[in-house]
Amino acid sequence: MIRRFRRLRILKRKLRSLQRKYYAATSRETRAFVTEYVRVLGESRNLYLELAADVRRYLPGKPRLVPGEPEICAHFGCEANLIDGWINFDLQLRWRPQVVADLSCSIPLRSGSVGYIHSEDLLEHIDLKGGKRFLRECYRVLRPGGAMRLVTPNLRALVRDLYLNGERKHLAWCEAHGETDGRCEALNFHMRMGGAHRFIYDYELLQRILKNIGFKVRRVSYNASHRPLLRFLDLRNFGLSLFIECYKHG
Repeated sequence: MIRRFRRLRILKRKLRSLQRKYYAATSRETRAFVTEYVRVLGESRNLYLELAADVRRYLPGKPRLVPGEPEICAHFGCEANLIDGWINFDLQLRWRPQVVADLSCSIPLRSGSVGYIHSEDLLEHIDLKGGKRFLRECYRVLRPGGAMRLVTPNLRALVRDLYLNGERKHLAWCEAHGETDGRCEALNFHMRMGGAHRFIYDYELLQRILKNIGFKVRRVSYNASHRPLLRFLDLRNFGLSLFIECYKHG
């Protein structure tokens, strides 16, 4: 077990290194970093779940929704990041998901059938009305006690770090990938992403929407979670995203 903990620490350092290299790379160089990052992320996730299962043997009782118990795990907006052991959903057939669906309209799953949901950088691609409908659908398909992890751009961080503070690493990324010139263009590029983004949330609005639907909401950190199955899923951590976990009351 000690060797696996050490290996996990090494993998976490490698993930941080790959993040930095990706963010400093030109658009032509990014594919190799993304491929390696997804591979290391998957190895980290599998290793952590093995460790969690070992630790569980020494704990009294049997917690709910833990590795080893059968659960339906749904990954919404997967693109090319197909997570092993999860049902991967996307609108685009070219990513070869298990399920092709327009999640802004409805989720083709039975009510209360899903234990876990992960969705990274999907919500901002849906307009506000459709986003609320998507989140209500997520609540519907989650089983009592289930959990959803959301990652989406943070409006407050975008305005603060790109426009007000003009942080060089963010401006440089926008210059490399969006051919921007200065803070105003950089902010608009990040907000719109060539028209792909429809609505950007701050934490206060997203929290209020989720609570009104019925979720218990907590803000979390990159790849960190109290639920083992929700660890080592996140692709991006450049300081401009919200990491949120939502729980359906049991």
